[in-house]
Amino acid sequence: MEKLHEAKPGVVAALFASLEKEIALCEELVTVLDIEKAALIAMNMQELIRLSGLKQNLAERISRQDEYLRETIVRLVEDSDGRVYKLSALEPVIADDEAASLRRYREKLSSLRFKIEDRNLVNRRFAEETMKYIGDAISMITGAIAEHTAYQSRGNHSPSTPRPALISREV
Repeated sequence: MEKLHEAKPGVVAALFASLEKEIALCEELVTVLDIEKAALIAMNMQELIRLSGLKQNLAERISRQDEYLRETIVRLVEDSDGRVYKLSALEPVIADDEAASLRRYREKLSSLRFKIEDRNLVNRRFAEETMKYIGDAISMITGAIAEHTAYQSRGNHSPSTPRPALISREV
């Protein structure tokens, strides 16, 4: 098979540009996830809300970049017939120096995707555990209140007995 760098130099360059852009977006997402972890620890809700929108935006941009990358690969492999190709499948059809660059991009992208998945999982578990502890604390407080005689109907006074009200019930 003919090496594609000779036949389609612009497409190979577009592939590398697309990979560089996706790596930059993934690095930005890793940074956002690190900031999110700090905000979770500090329980900074305003920062968490801001970061949530930023993460959504980055995820959409990465998704669009993935789609563009797929389109670029289809342009490189003309007989694709709708098949999905991995980046590693392009190595035999591009020049050797470009194949080495492609391997470096793949490794970097794979490493970043692993970091994103790992940090996202850690942040999600931290948030879930925090919510569980808050729920337990609320249960303890409400349970203690429910056991207090002032909040139960079996206290010294009967709810049907009219008593003077300190607060006016008229609105």
